Amino acid sequence: MRYGLCMGINDYPGDENDLSGCLNDVNDTAQLLTKRGFSVNTLVDAAATRAGILGQMRAVLQAAVAHDSVVISFSGHGTWMPDIDGDEPDHRDEAWCPYDFEDAVVLDDEIYATITTYKQPDVRLLLIADSCHSGTVCRAVGPDLGPKARPRFMPPSRLPQYKTLAQVAATRDAPPRGKVQEVPGTVLLAGCTDREVSYDAVFHDRPNGALTYFALSTLAKLPVGVTYDAWYKAIRKRLPNPEYPQTPQLVCPVAARSWRAVT
Repeated sequence: MRYGLCMGINDYPGDENDLSGCLNDVNDTAQLLTKRGFSVNTLVDAAATRAGILGQMRAVLQAAVAHDSVVISFSGHGTWMPDIDGDEPDHRDEAWCPYDFEDAVVLDDEIYATITTYKQPDVRLLLIADSCHSGTVCRAVGPDLGPKARPRFMPPSRLPQYKTLAQVAATRDAPPRGKVQEVPGTVLLAGCTDREVSYDAVFHDRPNGALTYFALSTLAKLPVGVTYDAWYKAIRKRLPNPEYPQTPQLVCPVAARSWRAVT
């Protein structure tokens, strides 16, 4: 079986937080997956709360059994939080901003724990993160790209959770710095590096995330059965570019690079 979960948020609380291309990302990704035989669920806007995101991820991973394939995508604001468990060399945990981000975000540690807890070893998972993993607000501003592009970044200083974690981090000895481990059986396609932003963009007068647009349009031109490595190399021919200076990342075990992409 093939399972898909496509999540995205345009309509965040507060008009200044809204994005434009995330629901198109969801619909475009869901359409491609459906054509490829995936059973797809979507989670958008007010339904994409922290509990909803983690719950739906858990459900789709629990449904998959050995030799099944799962694709999970998220399009929305990203941010970072102070790392307090010592697994991030840059002292920052990356995070997704759910609809109820003012209460709590979804940390990369929690995404990792959900995958490793509920995914069976022989299930192949593709995780697409079209959101910012920016390190600083000045990085998030980036070059002046005009009204058609906006970083998908939520400044951590605006989030109550940031203050709480920062206080915890300040009161404890610094733990030993670890290396973030790759998850067996899992491929992560991220929109940018931890110090960059992913852009909410416009292509042919239609909003999309830059990663999602180039990833899907590139994949459509490649033969079915292309490897993740070949797909990623094709994406990197399109991003970064002068309009969208973000560097997509492919994070996975070496052997996974030769897997057939999105099958």
